[in-house]
Amino acid sequence: MKQNTKALLSIVVLVVAATFFSCVSCGGKKVSVDPGGGGPVVTQPEQKDALRQVAEGADRMLNIITAAIKTKRLLAQEGKINRETETAITQGLFTVNEAIIQLGKRAKEYKEFNPAASDDLLRLLDDLGKSLKELNDAGALHIKNEATRQQITAYLTTLGQITTALRAVLQGGR
Repeated sequence: MKQNTKALLSIVVLVVAATFFSCVSCGGKKVSVDPGGGGPVVTQPEQKDALRQVAEGADRMLNIITAAIKTKRLLAQEGKINRETETAITQGLFTVNEAIIQLGKRAKEYKEFNPAASDDLLRLLDDLGKSLKELNDAGALHIKNEATRQQITAYLTTLGQITTALRAVLQGGR
């Protein structure tokens, strides 16, 4: 059972990483995320696509949150994280999820990309970044087992890289 769970978690992490490290792309504009940690690489931003990229990026991040929740549940069931840490991670994932929902909702509400829209979405990305940091500090860093901690932080790293890429999209369209 434990080997099956470990294999399943490894597959989930690999699929998420392959999907989200490869590219956040919409309508001809691409923002590649360097898996080596070099940050986003933006190619010729088109203003009309920035809102759609942010909305699609938010949808992708929601999928990562769903995978992180499933992983957290499996780790808790296996006793790899204690109750206190599980609660902190659950609360943090909820807060991050809400921040992502607000980002996607707001990006879909705007009809045109302008400096006011960019500033508003950048503020929401700041809120998301703070929520990710709090989740990491309150939950993930308290996991004693290194392999288990890496499973949770892989999701947070991916979310952080997508957030950075979306920030580049918004700043590049100004």
